[in-house]
Amino acid sequence: MNYLFKLCLFSVLTFFFPLSALYADHHMSKFGTRKEARDLLDRTINLMKHDKNYALMMMSIGRGGLYEKDLYPFCANGDGVLTGHPFNVGLNIMDFKDVDGVKVGDLIFKNATKGKVSEVKYKLARLEEGVLSKKIYTKISFVTKIDDHVCAVGYYKK
Repeated sequence: MNYLFKLCLFSVLTFFFPLSALYADHHMSKFGTRKEARDLLDRTINLMKHDKNYALMMMSIGRGGLYEKDLYPFCANGDGVLTGHPFNVGLNIMDFKDVDGVKVGDLIFKNATKGKVSEVKYKLARLEEGVLSKKIYTKISFVTKIDDHVCAVGYYKK
């Protein structure tokens, strides 16, 4: 069985049995820091350069050291479709807007540059103990372009 087929099969199974959501719930109560988010993006960049398919799979299941507190990396292909994300693989981030109507996908793609890490800010409710908070937070994401993917890790400002 080739690696891409395994990745697709795993993605389908996790759609019906979201293991990452079970793992994520108890970690979501703790806020990740700016430094932790940047370090996580650096690990993601290294893993994507080493083995992109493995990295995307680990992002999607929240394993491999790629899920820490409320921090996780996500990557989208050139069309904006999430190919690595612990909850939303297959969704197009170009359709995503924050609470102020900012097109977050456009913002991320406009600021992502190969070999450089940029920051983007937007506002979101934060997932806490598996439920969206009523409080709106500023989320700051570190973004970069890695080959044919745009990847990011964001943290919430308290």
